[in-house]
Amino acid sequence: LWRWSRALHDGRVLQPGTYRRMVTPEGAAAAAGYGYGIAAGPVRGEAALRHGGGIHGYTSVLLELPGQRITVVLLRNSD
Repeated sequence: LWRWSRALHDGRVLQPGTYRRMVTPEGAAAAAGYGYGIAAGPVRGEAALRHGGGIHGYTSVLLELPGQRITVVLLRNSD
């Protein structure tokens, strides 16, 4: 997941315009800070990009602090 995050945020996965739309809140989801796939909003005063998910018994969060090039991956059994 760290390698995926680095490739995505370093511009090796999507065209620049597509990436901007993915991380820029717009439309009905703008109030929640959600773009086309990734939520944008501060974490302790730092700009952050995040996406979470889950399914029966499992939750996850992938958080990126682009200004510091820090990636945090949380994987958790939730049962």
